[in-house]
Amino acid sequence: MATTTLNTLLERLARNTGSYHKGIASGTHSTTTLEDNSPDGFNSRSDKRTAGKWTRIITTTDAAAPQGEARKIASISTTTETVDTAFSAVPTNGDVYEHLPYHPDDMIDAIHEALRQSFPDIYVPLIDETLKVDELL
Repeated sequence: MATTTLNTLLERLARNTGSYHKGIASGTHSTTTLEDNSPDGFNSRSDKRTAGKWTRIITTTDAAAPQGEARKIASISTTTETVDTAFSAVPTNGDVYEHLPYHPDDMIDAIHEALRQSFPDIYVPLIDETLKVDELL
């Protein structure tokens, strides 16, 4: 049976409600800047499209801060984005980030509410229908 994670649902919701971009930090960073020098990094993004959106650090190389933190994007240049509030720690090369159209907590709340409202309709109970052969009761 397939399982869908909350991160997958968040990505799908972001793609369907605005824009979504996922990348890996590479370059020089600070608590208020994140750099991505890859070909698919910020230089493929428009400042007008991305400023005001949200960036979230999905995973870090050491599984420590700023993993899971989200900040509003103040501006984006060719390879560097600046956030309006500092991260609790400096992102490092290899940290995975994503751009979301809304604050991730609001999007996660929307996902949870959609699941609560659709529960009776989409719930499929797991019933064990295996046959046991040569077992006497």
